[in-house]
Amino acid sequence: ALPISRVFYEQVRAVEPEAHHVIIADQAGFHLPPGHALLPPGVTVVPLPPYSPELNPAEHVGQLLRTATANRVFGSLAEMERVIEKEMTPLWTDAARVRSLWSATTRFILK
Repeated sequence: ALPISRVFYEQVRAVEPEAHHVIIADQAGFHLPPGHALLPPGVTVVPLPPYSPELNPAEHVGQLLRTATANRVFGSLAEMERVIEKEMTPLWTDAARVRSLWSATTRFILK
């Protein structure tokens, strides 16, 4: 069986097979490292440096959720889910909001 990361990389490549795809990934053990034999042709993985959560846009999503939910007592799981959904909905519907997370990341890269 192929690692799930290989399946994901193949799906990315299938969207535009003639393009060369560059995937920025943290160094979690399930990501294929650069040059790995299972990387499909046309896909390059660029690893983030270790211990650099500020460079990972997903970490900014986590911060949004922590800000919305930290130091609060929720009456129910459903109430907490509503708060999380309210925080996440702009990321599903507003491309500018997603870009703002990437902008937060590039501020660290461009320093």
